[in-house]
Amino acid sequence: MTRTSDSSENPPAKPARVAYIASQYPTLRETFVIREILELERRGVEVTAYSLKRPMVGLRHDDLRGARAPVYYSPHCLCGGLILDNLRTLAESPRRYVGFAVKQAWTFRRHPGQALKALLLFPKMVHYARRMKRLGIERAVACWANFPTTTALAARRLFGIRYCMTCHAWDIFVAKNQAGLEDKIAEANLVRTISDFNVKYLRPFCRSEEDRKKIVRNYIGVDVSRLPVRTEEPGGRFTLAAGGSLIEQKGLRHLLDAMAILKESGVSPALTIIGEGELRRPLEDQTRRLGLADCVKLVGTMSNQAVLDLIRQSSAFVLPCVQVADGMMDGIPTILIEAMAVGVPVISCFVSGVPELIENGVSGLLTPPGDSPALASAIRRLMEDAGLREGLAKEGRAKVEREFDIRRNVELLVDLYREWGIL
Repeated sequence: MTRTSDSSENPPAKPARVAYIASQYPTLRETFVIREILELERRGVEVTAYSLKRPMVGLRHDDLRGARAPVYYSPHCLCGGLILDNLRTLAESPRRYVGFAVKQAWTFRRHPGQALKALLLFPKMVHYARRMKRLGIERAVACWANFPTTTALAARRLFGIRYCMTCHAWDIFVAKNQAGLEDKIAEANLVRTISDFNVKYLRPFCRSEEDRKKIVRNYIGVDVSRLPVRTEEPGGRFTLAAGGSLIEQKGLRHLLDAMAILKESGVSPALTIIGEGELRRPLEDQTRRLGLADCVKLVGTMSNQAVLDLIRQSSAFVLPCVQVADGMMDGIPTILIEAMAVGVPVISCFVSGVPELIENGVSGLLTPPGDSPALASAIRRLMEDAGLREGLAKEGRAKVEREFDIRRNVELLVDLYREWGIL
């Protein structure tokens, strides 16, 4: 006789629960966070997002329609719940509470602005950490190495919550964000970063071989199944798309210089620059000064789907990344991955982790950063060689399918989380 198992004796396993801590969620600039959460949910993980700032009113990412993760935003700093959580924590663990606040002020002593921000955020960090503990969430993923990881570190110190820190680009390359990085790495269960370049970059911040071993590369990615390859190139005038954010490390002023070089040589492709940012006005002024108003237009912020549609309708996508004076540079820009995924040839630069995505002459073209003549030459090379465009587009798509498919990479990430005690 076969015995039927008693459900009371063998209750179903509870789903894994994890908190995702972000500076601002959701935001169009961090599409990889949205996609990562969606993939974890698809695998049965219960995710709660904690955002240090509320998102700006405006465009929402198309993928958010399928997200189930609740998002928690801190109430005002004078809210009773936040104050009560801080008073309780102070009463229960006065040395840890005061000690953490003092340590943060000391850590950022060379960066007064960061020190002030850390102290202002500290009550919110305590409130978030206590709320996680109250809800039974004992694992956290910090989406950036700066204040999201400081929040995770507070949760670790005050309530023993284990965490993984994720390192991308500006959160580790800029000096003010490097303050306290050694402590964050030392207390993390796992340090996940998005390129082999970053793995090497982070090693000097490790205090031990044990710390170095916990730094693991896991590429970000896109949902390849939702990004079909375009069926044919656009006809007519050769068109370029560029941008994403109008900030210095995107190298867009060098692209405008390259466009001027091409125009002087009698070649004049059309360029559409996507996005907003601090360089909008300077780029518009440069466009007029170089006499490029007839071939360059800046279209501002667009929805994710509109960006993809524009890229598909372009002959090539260009993102001439550079490292700027404060050390900032891109990691592996998601928009480059998306362009390659839809079968559009790409041009970028030898910066940070970009060569891990683009093999020069195979899956795209790379030029030295800040070299406008070389950039102009690469654009002209694409314009004159349809066979090259076709080959680069085909290999670009294949590269994304092999190494930057988010479903595959999140599967690897889940294995890492389990191996290092995050799930």
